[in-house]
Amino acid sequence: MNEIKNIKERIERFNKFWNREQTERPTVGFQIGSPFVACRLEAGRKLLVENMPVTPDMLNVEEFIESYEKNYEISLQVEQDSFWTAEPYNGIPWLEGIAGCPIVGSKASFRSREYINDADDLDNIVLSEANPWYQKYFEFLEVLIKASKGRYPVGQPILRGISDLIGAVMGQEKLIYSLYDHPDSIKRFVERATDFFIKFIKKQEEMLPDFYGGYSIGFYNIWAREKSMWFQDDISCLFSPQLYREFIHRSNVQISKACKYNTIHLHPASFHLLNYWLGIEELKAIEVNRDVGGPSVKEMLPALKKIQESKPLIIRGIMDKEDIDTALNNLSYRGLHLYQLTETVDEAKFWMEYIVNNSKAQDD
Repeated sequence: MNEIKNIKERIERFNKFWNREQTERPTVGFQIGSPFVACRLEAGRKLLVENMPVTPDMLNVEEFIESYEKNYEISLQVEQDSFWTAEPYNGIPWLEGIAGCPIVGSKASFRSREYINDADDLDNIVLSEANPWYQKYFEFLEVLIKASKGRYPVGQPILRGISDLIGAVMGQEKLIYSLYDHPDSIKRFVERATDFFIKFIKKQEEMLPDFYGGYSIGFYNIWAREKSMWFQDDISCLFSPQLYREFIHRSNVQISKACKYNTIHLHPASFHLLNYWLGIEELKAIEVNRDVGGPSVKEMLPALKKIQESKPLIIRGIMDKEDIDTALNNLSYRGLHLYQLTETVDEAKFWMEYIVNNSKAQDD
């Protein structure tokens, strides 16, 4: 198939995804390689040493380009709807590092360590463009944009949400106690962190070039007509609906307004807050993770169908045949994106063919 024609067809599929238009199958994308994001770039593996401190100066961006190119070439071996997207080294806890958390390696990922002993110390955290982690992030963006030469889009890696950030700097247990003991300190930091997050995203927006008239939501590799982003709020699973509403919801509304095309990353443990996210008009789509050892797609069907009543739905994870069949037979293809994690190209080719051959005409 002519490459440009193929690109146009993929873009049209994503336009239908965002508009929740009728289509003969869901849009499909693949993450090929290790399920651990930090392991996918060979240049970073030397830093994956248990408890080894990792600092920004240890990341030579130019050394990573060969690894990016290999992953890009691998992605081209599979006919899929998604466009492989280059992102600043995924797996680095970028925002946590900017907020002052020490970063250490492990065998398969990087971790941030808490360092705030009291909620009142949150006022002393400096969120600044002068931070070396901040500067390294945008150095990655600059180098990747140059290296791409328009062949692939550049986008955003994992950037943890505001509740996650507070949990990282002070620890989850202290966070929950502080909601009751130091609510004003928590609220002040939430406001500052939200403003910083939005400014961070805006600077990223200014740098990213368009890709065939649009942009890609990194990590999910979903094309959109205008500037796009995503965020997560994993620690919200520890919040009651009342506490979430009081401390975090306004922040998520503000972040959702930062880009017209956006999505939030959720785990089933946060489904008790689903109505709040569905109520954010500016939140364009919702992604639900199919967690290893967690609920199956079949078990999540009530929540997934509820999301589809008003927003596009992304399902991401390692999905087996039952998961795929459940999605194809029970969910609307309008605004449905399946993002399958596979370790090999052959697995990805198998699932692409399987989804194409087993999608059925729908009347809804």
